[in-house]
Amino acid sequence: MAAQIPDTTRAVFHNPQEDSLTLITRPPPTPNLAADEHLLRVHTTAPCAGELTWWTFGIPKPPTDHIPGQDVAGTIVLAPPTSPFQPGAAVYARIPWTRQGAAQEYTIVLGSEIAPTPKTLDFAHAATVPMSALTAWQMVFDKAGFAGPEDGAISGRSLVVTAASGSVGMWCVQLARVAGFERIVGTYGGDAEAGELLRELGATELVDYKKSSLAEWASQDPGRRKVDLVADCFGKGALADAWSVVKDGGRVVSVCEPPETRRPADCQAKNVTYEWFIMDAARGKDLARVTELLESGKCRAILDSVYKFDDFKQAFERVEGRHARGKVVIQVLQ
Repeated sequence: MAAQIPDTTRAVFHNPQEDSLTLITRPPPTPNLAADEHLLRVHTTAPCAGELTWWTFGIPKPPTDHIPGQDVAGTIVLAPPTSPFQPGAAVYARIPWTRQGAAQEYTIVLGSEIAPTPKTLDFAHAATVPMSALTAWQMVFDKAGFAGPEDGAISGRSLVVTAASGSVGMWCVQLARVAGFERIVGTYGGDAEAGELLRELGATELVDYKKSSLAEWASQDPGRRKVDLVADCFGKGALADAWSVVKDGGRVVSVCEPPETRRPADCQAKNVTYEWFIMDAARGKDLARVTELLESGKCRAILDSVYKFDDFKQAFERVEGRHARGKVVIQVLQ
C-alpha cells in the first residue's frame, strides 16, 4: 500500500539575507519521476559547518526559499518505476547546495545521488556519512589521480591531512588507511581524545598545530617528512604550510580555497600540481562503495550528538561552535 503523504509538512526555512532559521509548514515537494527524482521521507539530516553562509563566497546562491541540510538518510516514498530504489528502501545521500535540503520532513533526491544505507548503521549514524565521506573520497582518490582504494599505485605513498580531526579529515584518514598509504600524517589541536581517535582511524603520525606549524615540523626532517599528497581541510595558514611539506612532483588538494593563492613567495617546491574543488554530489556509486567499507567494519561513522527536530537551532549552534567531534545530527522523524 502506498504511503500516505500529508498535505502539509514541517521544514526549517533559511533566509540567506538575514541569516536566520525558522520552522515553517509547507506542502511536501512533488518529485518529477521522469527526471529521476525520488521523494524521500527524511529520518535524519546532518548540518555542515558554514553551509548557511557558503553563498557569500561566490558559489551559486541557494533557492530563495532555502531549506538547509545536505546530508540525509531516510526512506523512499515515491520513485521512478525503473529505479533500483523503490518505496520502503532505506537510503542516504548528499543533496547539492543549489537544491532544497533535508531539514524538512520530505525532500527530493536523485537516483544518481543515493545509495543503500549500511545495514550496520542506524539512521542517525548514516546521516553523518555522505558529504564527509564523498568529499574525502574525491580528495584522496579522484583528485589525487588514483582509481580508488584498490589502486596499486597508492602503495608506498604518503599524505598529510590538515584539520584531520574534522569530519572530512577523519574520513581522509580512514580511506587512506584502507587504500594502503604508507604514511598518514594528521594535523590536529592537541586534544588527547582526538589524537587517540585519529590513531585508531589510521593516522601514523600527528602534528599538534598549537605546538608546531606544519612547515616547522617538515623542516626538522625534510628528507623523511615531506609527502606525496596534501589533503587540505582547513585552508589559510595550513594551506600555506602545505607547500613546505609537499614533495617535488607532489600534489596539493584543498576544499577550502585555491592552493595557489596561499603559495609562499619563497616556495622551493617544484612541479607541484594543485586543485581547489567543490565536491560532486552525484556519486551514488562511490557512496555504495563507502557502504561496503562501513558494513565490513573497515571504516566508522563518527557521531557527535543527536538533536530533536524542534531543537534544530541548537544543532546548528553546536556545529558552528566548531567543537563537535564527528557530525551533529537532527532527528527529523521522531
